[in-house]
Amino acid sequence: MHVETYSLPHAWYRRTAAYLARLEAENNLMLGLAYILMHDPGAFSEYYLGTVVEDEQVVGAAVMTVPYNLVLSHTEHPDALDALAANVYRTFRTLPGVNGRKENAAAFARIWS
Repeated sequence: MHVETYSLPHAWYRRTAAYLARLEAENNLMLGLAYILMHDPGAFSEYYLGTVVEDEQVVGAAVMTVPYNLVLSHTEHPDALDALAANVYRTFRTLPGVNGRKENAAAFARIWS
């Protein structure tokens, strides 16, 4: 399992769109942020786009538009949260907060702290 990060929103969207569409209503914030980043590149000066991959399959994703909270997709792979936390920490060192499903956000917060 590893985390892929993207500097180009279009690349992140192509990699994660099918995964996020499985729970479209739950992932609408992530999809909306991707849309903004793709169509208005100046909307956010700094952002994070990450995808957790296992055996070439997407098993989780995250988006953060600085200075706002990190947004997590649903994942059924607990190790995905460990991988994301390590990757986000290497990138930012601090987070304002985390949004996502209650159990995933709480687990991520425990890992982060």
